[in-house]
Amino acid sequence: MLAVTSESDFEHWLGVGDVMRSEAIEKAEHHLARAIKAVEALGHIEIETLIVEGVMSEQILALIHRDEDISSLILAAGTEAEGPGPLVSLLAGKAGHFPVPIVIVPGHLDDQGIDALS
Repeated sequence: MLAVTSESDFEHWLGVGDVMRSEAIEKAEHHLARAIKAVEALGHIEIETLIVEGVMSEQILALIHRDEDISSLILAAGTEAEGPGPLVSLLAGKAGHFPVPIVIVPGHLDDQGIDALS
C-alpha cells in the first residue's frame, strides 16, 4: 500500500515545512492503518506499506519501476459527477504506455459485484 503526501512549500520558514511534513505523514499513517484493517479482515494477506512525498502519479510510476513484483495497478473509479477521480483520469490516458496493466474498478460495485468480476 502506497500513500503519497504533497511536497511542502515552506522549506525555509523556521520548521513550518517540517511540521507540515510530519502532520502529512501522520495522516497518511492513519489512512494506511484503516486500509490495512480492512484488508486483514479479508484473510491473512502480507501487506507492505510505503509513505513517500511528491506527485502521486510520478511516485506510483517510480514504485512500479523499482518493484518488479508489481504486476498491475488497480484503481477504484469515483462515482461523483465530476468524473472518476484525478488519478483514474490522469492514468487512463497513459494506459497504452504504462509499464503494467491498469485495472479500473467501477465505483458503484459492491463486494459481490467485484467478486463476480474476479
